Amino acid sequence: MLVALLAMAAGTLLFGIAWGNLLLQLALLAAACLWCSAFFAMLNAFFKNKNQAGAFASPVILVFSAFGGSMLPLEQLPAGMRWVGTLTVNHWYISGCTRIMDGRPPLASLAVLLASGLAFAAVAMAVLPRRLTA
Repeated sequence: MLVALLAMAAGTLLFGIAWGNLLLQLALLAAACLWCSAFFAMLNAFFKNKNQAGAFASPVILVFSAFGGSMLPLEQLPAGMRWVGTLTVNHWYISGCTRIMDGRPPLASLAVLLASGLAFAAVAMAVLPRRLTA
């Protein structure tokens, strides 16, 4: 979260980016951080060790970046592939930031990130202790 806040501060100072409502931005950032932590905790729960999980996580991050709008705008993807972006944290965070910057609340983004993040956390909390004691 600190890295994202530093990036936002740098964007404001260097490029004059107006982020909109900072409280909404912080809420969205916290929801995205919850999602990432819970998702990767759940991912780690299904592998024997952290090396296996790390080897699997790298391609997942690349796919999320490519289809979620981090590498290029979603509008540049073929129409048949845009739906993949809706499964990524990148898509929901970027669309939420865009809504905030446009002066609108990011209700859908917050709802999706919080609901799926809590679901991932529940799975991780159920599975991870079994793996750690085995």
